[in-house]
Amino acid sequence: MYLVENRASLVADGVYSMRFSFSGAGIAFVRNAFDGFGELCLYRDGKTTVIEREFHAYGSFVVSPDGKVVFYTLTDDGRTTGYIYDGRKKEIGTDVFPIAVADGAKYIYYNRNGTLYVQKGDNSDTRENLGSNSYITAFNKDLTQAVYTRDGRSYISRNGSKGDSLSGNVVNFLLPSGTVNNGQAIGISSFADTYYRDDESNIRRIDNKFEVSGIVARGVMSAYIADDGKTIIYMRGDRISRVDGSKTNAEPVELVSGDVSQFIPTDNGKAVYYVNTDRELFYQKGTGKSVRAGDYLSSDTLYGGFFSLFKGNTLFYISDGELFTTDGGRGKVIRGFDGEVIGVSAGMFGITVQTNSGSERLNYQSTDGKNFEFTAAYPLY
Repeated sequence: MYLVENRASLVADGVYSMRFSFSGAGIAFVRNAFDGFGELCLYRDGKTTVIEREFHAYGSFVVSPDGKVVFYTLTDDGRTTGYIYDGRKKEIGTDVFPIAVADGAKYIYYNRNGTLYVQKGDNSDTRENLGSNSYITAFNKDLTQAVYTRDGRSYISRNGSKGDSLSGNVVNFLLPSGTVNNGQAIGISSFADTYYRDDESNIRRIDNKFEVSGIVARGVMSAYIADDGKTIIYMRGDRISRVDGSKTNAEPVELVSGDVSQFIPTDNGKAVYYVNTDRELFYQKGTGKSVRAGDYLSSDTLYGGFFSLFKGNTLFYISDGELFTTDGGRGKVIRGFDGEVIGVSAGMFGITVQTNSGSERLNYQSTDGKNFEFTAAYPLY
């Protein structure tokens, strides 16, 4: 089903697997899979195009951000060959495993016999070897830039180049909420003037020349960046601090002086929710006094965390098997769930809640944070 402005329309029946484009404009999918084979299709602008009628159901395929290009593999007599479809079918080469394809197939990324490559479209003369046992850490939104790791060090490839070395190994980028989806920075046009945490727990900045300009903070356990793209809120030891990463040698401001086990800031970075070692929840705005928001927090971590942020400021959390919500004050309970609440996951567009009820796990969802609808039940045993 394809959902536009709360109205769903049917794309296809009998769908075995699918890949959405990051723009939401196209869907590549496999349908009618019988005896291990099905049709590989592309849906865009209300029209479905069959790309391959004999596609292995377990075959690999990816779709470009604009939903116009599909990069896929076919297997014949034990030999795997990669192809690009952009209205026409073009062969890439044998033993290819697709990783990503840019709009217009301007750049394609794939693994071949354990080695990572990038090349421009179907022109194998432009292929760049990014190294054996290498893997992609992140893409920018149009796939013109890729950060990859090889032998414990990270590099950034731009416009199909082999890549310049960064400092250390990138563990994760600090990017504003809602800009990352499965490793692709869907809201980031460039990694210039961005921040990352390395494998030595330091936060570093990539400047507008794609050079690492220094260490913003050291010994960081966890960190977030505000939606201004430069204010970094981080935890070191059991303390929470804030620093303006865009200023060289900026002095951090301590927000919470100790006894912190976990925390999460609001999207604007002006306040934090944190949990102390007794699992009590507090809210603090700026350097002001902390406000007690909730009692002992609990959850079954197998099914989700015990607190999660919704729409940048509202926190949902679990205490004594019930769901609570707070905007900074004392939390209020939300009732109407069957069983004990064991997990909550929130984001920009909704909240998912899991409960245990007898021999079943129940799922509930909400888009406004107030009205929850039952969506599914699964046996626990």
